[in-house]
Amino acid sequence: TANRTAISDTINGLNLSPSATLWVRWVDVGISGSDDGLAIDDVSFSVDGEPPVDNPPAVSSTVPANNASNVALNAAIHVIFSEAVTTTAPWFTLSCTNSGTHTASVSGGPVTYTLTPSPLFAANESCTFTVLASGVVDNDGTPNALPANVVVSFQTEDPSASPPTVVSIQPADGAVNVPPAADIRVTFSEAVSTQPGAFSLACNAIPVTLIETGSGTQRTLTPDTVLAQGAACVFNITASQVTDAFNVPMTANVSSDFTVSAGTGAYYDQVNTSSPAQLRCSLHQIIRGHTAYPYSGSGTNTWTILELAQENPANPNQIIDVYRNRAYATVTDRAGGGSGITYNREHTWPNSLGFPGATGNLGLPTAPYTDTHMLWLSDTGYNADRGNKPYAFCSTGCGERVTEVNGGVGGGSGTYPGNSNWVRSPDGNQGSFEVWNQMKGEMARAIFYMAIRYEGGVDPTSGQNEPQLELTDIRGDIVQINNYSQTAYMGLLADLLAWHQADPPSAAEVARNDLIMSFQGNRNPFVDHPEWATRALFESVNPAVCELGGNDLIFADGFEVFVP
Repeated sequence: TANRTAISDTINGLNLSPSATLWVRWVDVGISGSDDGLAIDDVSFSVDGEPPVDNPPAVSSTVPANNASNVALNAAIHVIFSEAVTTTAPWFTLSCTNSGTHTASVSGGPVTYTLTPSPLFAANESCTFTVLASGVVDNDGTPNALPANVVVSFQTEDPSASPPTVVSIQPADGAVNVPPAADIRVTFSEAVSTQPGAFSLACNAIPVTLIETGSGTQRTLTPDTVLAQGAACVFNITASQVTDAFNVPMTANVSSDFTVSAGTGAYYDQVNTSSPAQLRCSLHQIIRGHTAYPYSGSGTNTWTILELAQENPANPNQIIDVYRNRAYATVTDRAGGGSGITYNREHTWPNSLGFPGATGNLGLPTAPYTDTHMLWLSDTGYNADRGNKPYAFCSTGCGERVTEVNGGVGGGSGTYPGNSNWVRSPDGNQGSFEVWNQMKGEMARAIFYMAIRYEGGVDPTSGQNEPQLELTDIRGDIVQINNYSQTAYMGLLADLLAWHQADPPSAAEVARNDLIMSFQGNRNPFVDHPEWATRALFESVNPAVCELGGNDLIFADGFEVFVP
């Protein structure tokens, strides 16, 4: 028979809770011959020390705490126990001096419970919440009840002592160079209701009708007309017409002044053309920090702006798309709403190449994703054909995407390049999309704008992070980027420069630039000054000190000084 040997060992550092299960694993040593361990005959344990005390449960904290004041009238009550417990109704009572006895729906457990009282509390009353010892026992070891009732007293708020206030107004008080098509956005301290006459606007002392949208804490006021250039405007909020959920009005009227942009006369005064690097940094300083509108939603958004920018001159109820040159019924033929051939929004700089989300790190509209200098309305199918391929000449091995006749241009097929777009798969940097001749320049200048507008860092208007965008002829650099820690590339630069030279800005493109400035407050400088678009500019590097016209100096860290 095999030898029988007693083996003992000590396990230190265990901290076993009551009713815990302990597993011990036997590892066969694997000794050869008859001395191999075959089985465990007997196992015994001895435990040093005293078992932990099975304490009864306790209420660790409550929200509101005992003797709390200014408790919201719609507040929930949170009870946090010292350990997991089981509750059995009735395990609490809640009564108040004015609103009386309350019931409550219960959620959560077994440590933290949330009670939602019904009805709501009354204003400025005293309430008593009691956790009943008879309805609470713990879950470990021998069930122990709460040793005694726990009583919490609190005082509710008086809404008349905390009326709604205005947190912010955009444009801010004293703002200048406000876009003529800008809307006004108001944020309140709490959800409010408004009555007619709550908001008013006058520019050069002439009343302007406002269209109100929004709810809760947010309101957007859209003027029913484009504001006059250079106008001095006063926006007013009438306190008596703005009330909170408890019908408490604001305590005082609010007034905010701003001045509408006077146009483009002095827009480029700070441009420094002494070198490609100084031109690059000075243009960036001028066009950065524009007003970014939501991609979709109520009020003014990118649909609103683009459908005005691409309105069919022959029919104001239609738009003309960028690639197919087709006329679509405005709104009705949008993708997702219309049937048959539809239009959607084309990111001429594909958003997968540098800015994947419609909102940024602060939850606000992402400036590059929603930038209407770059966005164009496009035939939905042609947009999908373009995908995220670089813009490039596509003379061999390419499929044709014909255009339609509208505005005296487009139509015809079968001959390269003709009036057609040309595409070669696959998506990504090995594909190509050549835009039809009529729109080559517009697409090139949209891409040029993006490379100068977005130089990384933080947007001075929204405070959100922005990408670093660059142009290249190296296809391998054009890859998908889903964060702002890497430089994002688009191209092909040589082909885009050729498109720009062959198709200079038209009156329609200048008008589009004017319209977008009236909303965003910035311009595409390559529409106004085609001569600034050079390879030297796009291959330059921002200097350590940006010398703006007018003797302003801006250092690489953003510090700005004026040199007399």
